[in-house]
Amino acid sequence: MTTETLTPAVESTATSVAAPAKNSLSLASLILSIVSIPTGLAPLAIVGIVLGFVGYRDETSARTLSTFGILTGFLSLFGWVLLGFAALLFAAPFAFGAWAFGGF
Repeated sequence: MTTETLTPAVESTATSVAAPAKNSLSLASLILSIVSIPTGLAPLAIVGIVLGFVGYRDETSARTLSTFGILTGFLSLFGWVLLGFAALLFAAPFAFGAWAFGGF
C-alpha cells in the first residue's frame, strides 16, 4: 500500500492595489484656466499655465489634462488681453475727444 500525502493548495488572497494616478497639478491647471474665462482674472490664467507646465513635466499619466489646462489658460489670457485692447481702442477716441474740447 502506498501512502500519499496530500498537501493543501495554498491560494493567495492578497490583492495588489495599484497606486492612484497622480493628476492633481494638471487638474488644478485646468480648473483655474476655466475659472479665469468668465471671471476675467488674468492671474488665475497665469497660475493655470504654470501648473500645467509643472504637471506636464511631473505627471506623465495626466499629460492630456495638463495640455488642456495650458491651452485653456493661454486662450483665456489672450482673449482677455484682446478684449481689453479692443475696449481701449473703442474708448480712446471718446476720452481724447473730451479732453481736446475741454470736457463735457
